[in-house]
Amino acid sequence: MAEERLTQPAGNNVWETLNKIIQIDPQNKKANEGLDALAGELESRAVDKQQKGDLDAALAFTDEGLRVRSNDPKLLALRNELSYQADQKSKALLEEKRSMDSNIVENEAADVQEIPPQPAAKEKKSRRFRAGGTF
Repeated sequence: MAEERLTQPAGNNVWETLNKIIQIDPQNKKANEGLDALAGELESRAVDKQQKGDLDAALAFTDEGLRVRSNDPKLLALRNELSYQADQKSKALLEEKRSMDSNIVENEAADVQEIPPQPAAKEKKSRRFRAGGTF
């Protein structure tokens, strides 16, 4: 964890190793402490990303933490909060887009009203051809 090598290189995954130990010995104190520490580290990273406004990264860290400790109350609460914030951000962006689209339509309508009517083009007199090639 200290080297931030949670999934790389392949086959050296902290979570997979600790999880295998738990499968063999569910009461293994060190393995359970390791999983708790890993979940706590992922939660810290998620909170850091949340504070920086990167909700997608925060959700990814939270989801990874929930794979480690699926019933962790802090991670579950953080996941709900992040989902709510992402939903609100999405709604705000959609409303902003709608507002911008509405402003464009209003501006185009105003531009159409501001164009002065153009005078009708003068009709050209028809020219008749006379025999002899003069007009």
